[in-house]
Amino acid sequence: MSTFEFISVFISIIFGLALAHLLTSAMTHLFRGKLGYERGAYLLLMTTLILSQWWTLFRWKAFQTWTFDAFAVLTLWALTVFAMPVALYPPGEEVTSEIKHRKTFFAVFAAMGALDVAQAAILGQLFQPWYYPLFIGHYWVLAALAVFVKNPVVRNVVATYFAVSLILWLLVVRRFLT
Repeated sequence: MSTFEFISVFISIIFGLALAHLLTSAMTHLFRGKLGYERGAYLLLMTTLILSQWWTLFRWKAFQTWTFDAFAVLTLWALTVFAMPVALYPPGEEVTSEIKHRKTFFAVFAAMGALDVAQAAILGQLFQPWYYPLFIGHYWVLAALAVFVKNPVVRNVVATYFAVSLILWLLVVRRFLT
C-alpha cells in the first residue's frame, strides 16, 4: 500500500461519515417537514462539496514528498468537511427548520476554505486556475454576510448562490474554462 493509498483510506472514511451524517439528518428533517428552503440549499451545497472534495483528493496521488505537515493539512481539511454537516445538523438537537449553529457552520466553512488553499499551495497549484484564490475569497465574504445579515430572504439567496455557484464551478468552470 502506497502512502497516498494509506492516507486516502483514512480521509475517505472521514468523508463517508460526513456524507452519512448529512443525509441521515436531512432525511429526518424532511420526514418531519422541517427541512426548509435555506437548509435544503445548504444540503445541496454540502452534498456537492463533500463529493467534490472527495474527488479532488486524487490530485494527491502523484505527490511524493509526504511530510507530517501535508498529512496534517489533509486531515484537518477532511475534519472541517466532516464538521460542517454536524454544525448544520447537530446530533441530538431538536428537529427544526432554523439553523441554530450558523456561526459555527460558517466558521468551519471558512476554515475548510483556508485549508483547501493550504493544500493547493503544498501541491504547487495555488494559482491553478489563476482566479482560484478569488473564488475562495468571495466565499469568505459571503459566509460573513450569511452570519451577520438576519434577513431570511438574503440568507436564502446566499444559500442558493453557494450551492449553484459550486455546481457551476465544478461542471462548467473547472471543465471548460481551465
